[in-house]
Amino acid sequence: MSYSSRPLLASAAVVILAGQAMAADLPSKFNTPAMPYNATQYEWSGFYAGAAADFVASFKGTGDLENGSAKVVNPKGRSYEGSLYGGYNKQFGSVVLGAEADLSIGSLNDKRTYTDVVGTATVKFDQQIAGSVRARMGYAFNNILVFATSGVAVSQAKLGASINITGFSDSATATRTYAGYTIGGGVEYGFSRNLIARTEYRFTQYEKTSFNGLKFGTDVQEVRAGMAYKF
Repeated sequence: MSYSSRPLLASAAVVILAGQAMAADLPSKFNTPAMPYNATQYEWSGFYAGAAADFVASFKGTGDLENGSAKVVNPKGRSYEGSLYGGYNKQFGSVVLGAEADLSIGSLNDKRTYTDVVGTATVKFDQQIAGSVRARMGYAFNNILVFATSGVAVSQAKLGASINITGFSDSATATRTYAGYTIGGGVEYGFSRNLIARTEYRFTQYEKTSFNGLKFGTDVQEVRAGMAYKF
């Protein structure tokens, strides 16, 4: 090899080595980029427990008191309650199945009085506790779950009635346990692996139970907003 060709070979070696170094710094088209955290699949399976604030948009009595002239003393209205809930979900792909129970505590009450030339009639309703056991089915869009729910509901309420007309008066009060069904649906949002927010609508109808010769039950419509911790 001649002496004059050595600088040319050295220059070529430097260019080749520099190109290899630059190529090593560039991402390879064959390397799969790491998946960002927020694109990972959210996991809905597991036990959870939470609390909710309940707005009872409407409740009304059903049965004998809603018929004829007695409807003027039929309890109805709206109220607020608080509830505790818990359950278990199992995820199958995008489908989520589960079971849940809840307990509502509050004062769902109304008093109706009707007076005419004959006398006065009064009916008072006071529901203080209610609960349900339900099945749930939902469809997950990653950390968003749209669900439907249905099951049995039970409540304990006090009903009182009195009548006072010319030459006659009578009154009766009794605490009854009412059973029925509840259906609804809503949306849940997973803020993190453990915190899940919820908005839910529920309709509940309690059976008509005998009271002093009358049949009485209630229909309840409510909206719930809650936060749960998933274990």
